Amino acid sequence: ESISKMGDKVMARKTMEACGLPLVPGSKDALTNAEEALEVAKKIGFPIMIKALAGGGGRGMRVVEKESDFLNLFKTICCIFLRFLL
Repeated sequence: ESISKMGDKVMARKTMEACGLPLVPGSKDALTNAEEALEVAKKIGFPIMIKALAGGGGRGMRVVEKESDFLNLFKTICCIFLRFLL
């Protein structure tokens, strides 16, 4: 059960929050819409890290240094996650 919860990044974050552990700023739910994700990123402030929900073995993580790089890197992460699902 623990491994299952930690494999899903949204569930892992919610589990850690429920345990009272400190968390870095981030979204509470999965963001699948690039425009919505960009708004969250702007609120957090750059640089940020984008992380796929699951899969990729680290390939699904990208550091976004500035807003102008966000959409391209978000699309890259989405493609990696979709390949994981197939």
